[in-house]
Amino acid sequence: MVAPPEYFEQARLAATHHLQMLIEEAIFEPSVGHTRVRGPVLKVFRGPESMVGTPIVLDLTTYRDSSEICPGSPEGYMNGKITVGKVLEAYLDQSFTGFGVSFARTTLLHQATEVSQMEILSRPLFLPTEKTKYFSVRRLILTILVFSVIVIAIVYNL
Repeated sequence: MVAPPEYFEQARLAATHHLQMLIEEAIFEPSVGHTRVRGPVLKVFRGPESMVGTPIVLDLTTYRDSSEICPGSPEGYMNGKITVGKVLEAYLDQSFTGFGVSFARTTLLHQATEVSQMEILSRPLFLPTEKTKYFSVRRLILTILVFSVIVIAIVYNL
């Protein structure tokens, strides 16, 4: 079963760290279904700024081919997509053993950015304002009115 979007939103908000890291090493381990990536932190959006430049290691779910993916599978990458030189943006949780990717997802980028790309992607595309709410109600009323005129014309064969 696939988790609802609210689950990922809560994980994103609860993550202790949010950062971008340069992938300097990516080793696919098919026996355990993940790629271990290593590299320095390039940008910190949440967490201590002192992490910039610190090397970290993460394990990312990776599939050999699409036949391994079924409904309810954890989000992951196809083998070959995680490559040296790309930038990984991720929400992380820290434990006594190191960092782990939270259930808030990750994304691969071609270069580091000043603004979080995952924050941009999580924003709604349209935020209603009082003006747009007014026009939406007005449009609804006009649509009902036009539809009513069409129905009356059909019923009375006008």
